[in-house]
Amino acid sequence: MIIYTILIPFQCLGIRTLYDKGVFLVGGYEKDLLIFRCDNYELIQKVKNAHKRYIEGITELWNGMIATHGWDKTIKIWSF
Repeated sequence: MIIYTILIPFQCLGIRTLYDKGVFLVGGYEKDLLIFRCDNYELIQKVKNAHKRYIEGITELWNGMIATHGWDKTIKIWSF
């Protein structure tokens, strides 16, 4: 049973949840990183041009940090 549907402006390639922050991050066939609230699925931030090409994946590291890797052959470390 579907509870909620979120429309995003690109094909999703990765989702990662930061449980302690109450958010989940979405990346895909765009350069942007989307950040949503877990409790009401509201888009709270759009990181424009997070990579030069599309975001292939998102990995949680430690202490709330995230690593994203993109088609532009880069890995970026983010703190939230």
